[in-house]
Amino acid sequence: MPNFRSDILNVTLEYEGKPKTLFKNKKVTFDADGGILLAPLLDQIKESGFSLAGHVVSYYSHSDKILVFIGKDPISEDFSIMPYELNPQEPLAINLRPIAKETQIAKVSKP
Repeated sequence: MPNFRSDILNVTLEYEGKPKTLFKNKKVTFDADGGILLAPLLDQIKESGFSLAGHVVSYYSHSDKILVFIGKDPISEDFSIMPYELNPQEPLAINLRPIAKETQIAKVSKP
């Protein structure tokens, strides 16, 4: 299991098609199983002036080597990421994509 500083984490935020933003030394909250609670981290980003409204949220899992879908903002307060999914030498990578409009969803779902 990676060795994380117990209470601090760097986070990158990427809106689709735009440069990443690095947030240094963000306070981490853990759940009872040792997972990193994501909602408090996202709250810190929102307090910095970034709006996540109207976006779906994913994070990059180093163990799975792919973006993992979390849900629409606001995400569940109890959603956590296990430390083994992250690389302790790299920031936690959060990806945001705009929520598709219902008309776009309907066109994609028709056979």
